[in-house]
Order: sequence, then C-alpha cells, then structure tokens
Amino acid sequence: MKKVISSLNWLDELENTEFDSIDNDIILFEKMPKQTNTDYPFKIEVANVIICLEGTAEGNINLKPYKAEAPCFLVILPDQILEHGYLSEDFSGLFIVMSKKFTDSLMWSAQDRFSFFLSVQDNPAGPLNEDELKAMVDYFRMLKRIVKLQDHPYRMEVVRHLTLAFFYGAAFQFHPQSEDKKKSHQEMLVENFLNLVQSNYKKQRGVEILCR
Repeated sequence: MKKVISSLNWLDELENTEFDSIDNDIILFEKMPKQTNTDYPFKIEVANVIICLEGTAEGNINLKPYKAEAPCFLVILPDQILEHGYLSEDFSGLFIVMSKKFTDSLMWSAQDRFSFFLSVQDNPAGPLNEDELKAMVDYFRMLKRIVKLQDHPYRMEVVRHLTLAFFYGAAFQFHPQSEDKKKSHQEMLVENFLNLVQSNYKKQRGVEILCR
C-alpha cells in the first residue's frame, strides 16, 4: 500500500498563481497551478470545484479512480485523499477553492448536504453540455466579480448565497438521488472502511483499527 503523506499545504501551491480571494475562505483562479511533485496520495483540507474547459485529468480520490474529460466539472471534498495521475498538456479550467469554515457556513439542510456529498464521493466528475458549460462559466465570472468588490458590505453573504445555489443546482442536475436506491452490504463495508482510513490514517498504521 502506498504511503499517505500529510495534508497538502495548498496555499504554497498557489504561490506563483494569480488569484482573487476573500481571506483564505474562498479563492478563485484561472491558471492551473504547478502539479504537486509527489508520487504519494495526500489529504486535502479544502473543497475544490474545477470547471474543466479543455483536456483530460485522471487520478484517484479516496482510492477510487476518476476521469475528468472536458467539458465537465470536478468536485473534490475536504479531507479526501487525492492521488495525481494523468494530466493532458492542453488541460485548462476555472478553479474554486473553499475552506471548510466556508462550506460549513452554507445554510443548507443536513440531509441535502449529506446526499450531495455522498453522491460526489461516488461520482466526482460530471459531464457538461454546451448550455451547462456556459452556465458554469457564467457562475464563475459572477462569483469573481463579487469577490473583487472589496468595499461591498455584504460581499461574503452574496458569495455564500451564490455558492449554495450552485451546490443545489449541481446536486439536482448532475447527482440525482433516488429514494429507493440502496447500497449493497459490500458497498457499505467498503465505504465504512474508506471512512476509517480517511479519519485515522495519521493515527493508525495497522489493520487492528478495523477490529474494534
């Protein structure tokens, strides 16, 4: 099994990247940062939304393979374990980074939040048709305009509402949940195992944790 390194210092990754932000709670940029130079999986402590405009990206999220082929969008949740794979030379996109403090402040129901996060874990990449891609890009541009308004007294509140609307739209459009969809016992065991690994990999190195 590959070694898992400690949490990625994502601010260092943006050192030479031009971005707009509100503190470190929400950050927007349009140029792909230099890819982390590691062969090991690493934990990421922020949420990432990537609107893929061109190219292809592949890798693993929580030990599950993903493939993001433009046009599409990719969501990486806080505390997930990411492993880089293939990235095409022509890859480009729009990037939104959100702190856990920011995502926790979004006023949506616990059930809706859980359903969306669970569906994203199962399928982090969603394809986009021409109209959907335009809507995503428009959302990013609108969000960027608001973030740039440093003197706006309700800037963060507007950004929260825009982001919540985005998540609800994405949940409905790209990750529909069926009331009668049930996971098999094997799928639940695998999911529980991955949750244990994700929560305890810094504290525990052996399999004894699974025998509690």
